[in-house]
Amino acid sequence: MESKSKRLSTIPLVVDVERNIDGYEMVRCAYYSIESETPLLGTEIEIQGTDHPFLFLHLEAIFLGSPINQDYFYSTDDIDAMYEFTESHEGLFVDINDIWIPISWFGKQEIKQGRIFRIPVDRFIACWKFRHDHIAVEELIATDLKEVAVYLDYSEEESRSFDEWTRLQISQSQEFYHSNRDNYLQKIKS
Repeated sequence: MESKSKRLSTIPLVVDVERNIDGYEMVRCAYYSIESETPLLGTEIEIQGTDHPFLFLHLEAIFLGSPINQDYFYSTDDIDAMYEFTESHEGLFVDINDIWIPISWFGKQEIKQGRIFRIPVDRFIACWKFRHDHIAVEELIATDLKEVAVYLDYSEEESRSFDEWTRLQISQSQEFYHSNRDNYLQKIKS
């Protein structure tokens, strides 16, 4: 079994699409974060076992796992908990952002839209810097020029959880629409 420090040192990513960027084959992957567009007062952060007060501006905190068990998203309940935890705090919301990852980092693993892979934090930071124009693509893939390294691990259980959660969201939306059909798309009478 994987150690907790190893699990917490990776970030779950959802595969989206493959593209050629500046001559390199890349994969766009999404990640979940807590964000705030308003200043947050009275917020504390624990550093070295002590709570310190902070004023946060434009907060983005990336989910490493579920708020329930703090590692993986084992079930649809874990994904729901991510939203419930975030939305229970005024001024916060769950956002979905993306990064680009060199396709070589996946090795021979099947890359399919919707699959969940885990990336080490240091590799995520490099991809984030590339996505936000802090580094060039050549710097991002520089380590690959010396040796081919597989940095991402496929997470089958989390892929199943997110797939099931997505299907449930679509089903609930359809049920809500059909039960409230008369309130939607009413024709405007002149």
